[in-house]
Amino acid sequence: MKKYVITGPSCAGKSTLIQELEARGFHVIKELAKSYILEQKNKGINKPWLNHDFQPALLKLQIEHESRIPKSAGIVFLDRGVNDILAFFQHRKQKVPKELDRKINKYKYEKVFFLEPLNFFDREGFRAEEDRDEAKAIADLIKKAYKSHGYEIIMVPAIGVNERVEFILKHI
Repeated sequence: MKKYVITGPSCAGKSTLIQELEARGFHVIKELAKSYILEQKNKGINKPWLNHDFQPALLKLQIEHESRIPKSAGIVFLDRGVNDILAFFQHRKQKVPKELDRKINKYKYEKVFFLEPLNFFDREGFRAEEDRDEAKAIADLIKKAYKSHGYEIIMVPAIGVNERVEFILKHI
């Protein structure tokens, strides 16, 4: 099994790209924060990403989902990886748990694809960022979280979804 991370800022097209890769028959792990945020909002928590237990809960979910990938899956694309969670801990100025570094060293990826942002920023739905500036700050932390653990980041230009898929497939 080979795991590839698709990451980047909000409104970069990660979910759309993951959907297209899934439609082409690849095994995918969709972004876990979206379903967790919806679950929390259904419990009456308006901005769950501001809660101190949000990032630890996402780390647990990420590990659970990655651990369940069948060894026969072949190529797997993930909408964010464990290193993204490190970046969000840092952005929220939360103490990074010691176990996170162990998890980062255990859950390795073949390559990291960073999507360049698209030309809009939509505040609707599941955006933990208040604006494009905050999204850029988080994006910089995400790059740092991967680079500091030895990953070379492959920048994916802001082009159509089919072109992005072809770009990524040429680089795996």
